[in-house]
Amino acid sequence: MTTRYVGAYGVLVRDGAVLLVKKMRGPYEGSLDLPGGGIEHGEHPEDAVRREFWEETGLLVRTVRQLTPFSRVVGDMHHLGFFYEMALVRETDPLKTEPDGQDAGGALWVRLDELERHWLSPLAAQGVATVR
Repeated sequence: MTTRYVGAYGVLVRDGAVLLVKKMRGPYEGSLDLPGGGIEHGEHPEDAVRREFWEETGLLVRTVRQLTPFSRVVGDMHHLGFFYEMALVRETDPLKTEPDGQDAGGALWVRLDELERHWLSPLAAQGVATVR
């Protein structure tokens, strides 16, 4: 049985670093991924990415612009999604570094010039490449 998963993901780059989350489950468990996730029934993708960003990172963000959408097949799942470039609403919000109880194991800033040292999910690698 094949499945389709549709999500919205944010790319937030600030001071030469990108905000990523640790994956706690799924095919890329242990990798670093973009904040984001599934779009709920009737939810606009921009609303979904802001909600997911808040849940996974504790940061209030706004969308700057939509980036290139993506389509990827992983096993029997077809993963479709929207990438958005994000900006902080408030510079003073504390970063959520603890697991969210779902699939994010905490958020962290990774310098763009150090990304090759980390295992990025294909989604994160593609999303970061759109703003570099």
